[in-house]
Amino acid sequence: MLNAMFLGVLLFISSLLSDLPFMRSVQFAAVIAGLVPNGLFFMVIVAYAMGAVRIAQRGALIQRSNSVESLSNVTVLCMDKTGTLTANAIQYHAVYPIGIDEADLKQRLGDFASSSDARNRTSDAIVEGLGGTARAKVDEVPFSSARKWSAIAFNAPEIKGTYVLGALEMLTPHLAESFAHDEQVRAWSDEGLRVLLFAYHPEALPLRNESGDPALPKLTPLGLLAFSDVLRPEAKETLAGFKKAGVTLKIISGDNPHTVAALAKQAGLPGDLQVVSGPELEQMDAAQFAQAATEATIFGRISPQQKEKLVDALKKNGEYVAMIGDGVNDVLSLKKANLGIAMQGGSGAARGVADMVLLNDSFAALPPAFLEGQRIINGMRDILRLNLSRTVAVILLILGVSVVQIGFPYVPKHMLLVSLLTIGIPTLMLAIWARPGVRTGGFFAPVVHFAVPSGMLMFLFGLLLYTYTFDSLVNRGRDVDVMQTEVEDFVTYAGIDYEIYTEDEFIYEVATLYSQTVLSTFSILAGLLLVVFVEPPSPAFVGGDRLSGDRRPTLLAGAMLGLFVLVMVVPGARRWFEMLPLEWSDYLIAAGTAVLWAFTLRTMWRNNVLERFLHLDNLMEISPEEWY
Repeated sequence: MLNAMFLGVLLFISSLLSDLPFMRSVQFAAVIAGLVPNGLFFMVIVAYAMGAVRIAQRGALIQRSNSVESLSNVTVLCMDKTGTLTANAIQYHAVYPIGIDEADLKQRLGDFASSSDARNRTSDAIVEGLGGTARAKVDEVPFSSARKWSAIAFNAPEIKGTYVLGALEMLTPHLAESFAHDEQVRAWSDEGLRVLLFAYHPEALPLRNESGDPALPKLTPLGLLAFSDVLRPEAKETLAGFKKAGVTLKIISGDNPHTVAALAKQAGLPGDLQVVSGPELEQMDAAQFAQAATEATIFGRISPQQKEKLVDALKKNGEYVAMIGDGVNDVLSLKKANLGIAMQGGSGAARGVADMVLLNDSFAALPPAFLEGQRIINGMRDILRLNLSRTVAVILLILGVSVVQIGFPYVPKHMLLVSLLTIGIPTLMLAIWARPGVRTGGFFAPVVHFAVPSGMLMFLFGLLLYTYTFDSLVNRGRDVDVMQTEVEDFVTYAGIDYEIYTEDEFIYEVATLYSQTVLSTFSILAGLLLVVFVEPPSPAFVGGDRLSGDRRPTLLAGAMLGLFVLVMVVPGARRWFEMLPLEWSDYLIAAGTAVLWAFTLRTMWRNNVLERFLHLDNLMEISPEEWY
């Protein structure tokens, strides 16, 4: 847009100094105004809106429009196993008594869960599996994801004492004696079962210290309690979808890391998963923490603060992080992530800060959403390549032709025809045909690698062709077969509202429009070759981008070429677009110039001439093995 404004100012000054006819000034202004990519802005908005609709149909609600673009950049997805790999429900599986009768253990567990004021999925599963009676309480500390235990003190004779249910790792420091049943814990964890320790103190003691913080007395183990999680039926397919989208998974859970790892393997993740626990992370320095965040896949017994630190470490390592959360404790990590994703059934705070919300609490919508985001961005990249190539070429041609003072390179309808055949229809179809996939090099680097050399070479070859044609008609005495009716048409559609007194003046006008027609023909042929180069169907066209193997853009370019031939053959269509009929030699010269331009451009791409000239790193690392 700034380029168009700059050229417009120069044109205004030039028209004042050179007494340019008003109609010609209007024509030139129309060509320059056509450089403003209004269609590009419109297509971006439409593509994002359509992407949001498609993603919503898959089961994910976009709350911020830039989330569509963020989806295409995601390299790491952090998630909990509950609600993602497994359904939002657990079932009682079994108990393992320690120094107590099994029936007595089950009775105490049932009463403990039934007496809790802060019921959760765990207590509900215990009550459903074991029953129980609500007892009078002396004190209670509800479950916290940071502490990972809950406690109740009873003074009733049937269950007198202080009882605690929680993660073994968190309760071990409070045990009166060392725990000697790790083998049973490991066996259940390897089966993917969630294991909790039930322990007690025989006296009903206060559960808070003088500062009011939760505190525990020395405890005696009563038994282990196992729960089973049900894998979501779509879990395996969903994980395969993440792999297809090029997204790495990090499972961050409050449960035992080995339990999480076992469930992840059942869901289809590879067997060599690296596992790290929250207590282990606490002992690491910053460098070790960053390494663990990058290399490990399973993180267990993680606190909300550690979850946030993991997201931050991944971002600092160059990853684009998406985070799934559902509770208030996930708000900080959702805000820290590049893309925050909340469950519909989660807390209002989590949904409020999230960029996306998963409808029906199913993360099966995410792989299609990631692929949709990649598809949109890949389509936008191809569209921008074609638009920028055309803009660079036209701006330089306007400046170049003005410097050598041989007219103006295009008239408005020529520019309309060129844009329609090489930009308008092709970019629409490229957006529709765009395919998902992670492309290296970021977004703008591949665009620059493609568009700058193609635009500059199109300018150079186009200027030489325009100058050669104009010179052959004006200075070398070449005659072109222009009939009287075409002369009258020429005067009309060339916008000549001034008198032409001499034959030389008429020849100059004819030479300008004839050269513009030749240049427009070359521009169309080169633009259609760019449509092929932007999605190379075979190794012969690799250079500006990697091999895609998609032949649809090539067939589209062929169809646009046929449409151009039809325009030039049908007199009414040719006159409407203000194109003069060319001699066969000029068609051949324009076609030959386009072929030579294509070979030169491919050589520049493959040898990274732009990058070497500007001393840049290779913007597109395409190996020579991909050329043939």
